[in-house]
Amino acid sequence: MDPSMMVLIVCSAGILLSLLTAFFGYRLGRFLLPLSGLLLLEGLIYVYIYGLLTLDTLSTWLFFGGTAVSVYLILFFIRRLAGFFTGAAAAALLLACLVNALKLEGFSLLAPVAMTLTVLSALLTAVYKRVGVIVATSVLGGCAAALFGLYIYLMGVDAAPFAANLITPVERFLASRALLILGVGGGLSLAGLLVQLLVTGKRQVLGDSLGSESGLRTKKRDRADDAETWTGDMGY
Repeated sequence: MDPSMMVLIVCSAGILLSLLTAFFGYRLGRFLLPLSGLLLLEGLIYVYIYGLLTLDTLSTWLFFGGTAVSVYLILFFIRRLAGFFTGAAAAALLLACLVNALKLEGFSLLAPVAMTLTVLSALLTAVYKRVGVIVATSVLGGCAAALFGLYIYLMGVDAAPFAANLITPVERFLASRALLILGVGGGLSLAGLLVQLLVTGKRQVLGDSLGSESGLRTKKRDRADDAETWTGDMGY
């Protein structure tokens, strides 16, 4: 396959998944939250572990494919952990945009402050469930959609910059267009936040449909408060 076509497919898929996350992150959270955690962890593996391994092409595909399936299944069944990683991914992407937009790269305490805020965001997303997940998915989806969309619009689909490293071209683009990405991403995040608050109920279990409640399930949810429904019984 033409490498440029692969860039187009990846960016298009990224835009679609990002918009779904921004506008339906809680309603489809059972499937989307593990995916956001998966992408974060696979990115960390690529940056910090993959370079230490000596793998041929087939082994590389098997390595990332195997770890992707394993991580997704773990996060699919442990929703609180999936929420934790989603909150971390949202904070990391937003902070990356803010740091580059405000030119804070030389700030001496940047690393510990960024790490603290990222972990705090992850914990709040896991603890406050519905509200935390809605805010995190809106921010993550909105900023990611802006990043993918603006990259393919401004930079095209040339695959040459990705030949040596998959992360560096994105980092360079983010550094040079951070303010624009932040503006577009902020608008999408706000729109996604409002939509999600309107289409999800306070008693709605993560990833469940409001219209499919049985009488028994409704009674159970009426006894549960908003802080507990995110990890409550799905009724299956």
